[in-house]
Amino acid sequence: MNAITIREASLEILRSLPSNCSAEEIMYKINLAANALEGIKDKEAGSIISTDDLLKKIDSWQQK
Repeated sequence: MNAITIREASLEILRSLPSNCSAEEIMYKINLAANALEGIKDKEAGSIISTDDLLKKIDSWQQK
């Protein structure tokens, strides 16, 4: 699978936004894409855990 880079995603985002959008909107959308791509990369690398497993770990911390 050819993964999209943050650069490619950023360019696509910039092309899709209206010319009068704010810098904050541009940064928000690019940051959102970067975080999503990082999450996909983590998932593909197997370095994530399920919500249930996370809640179990938190529960075990609270019981100590």
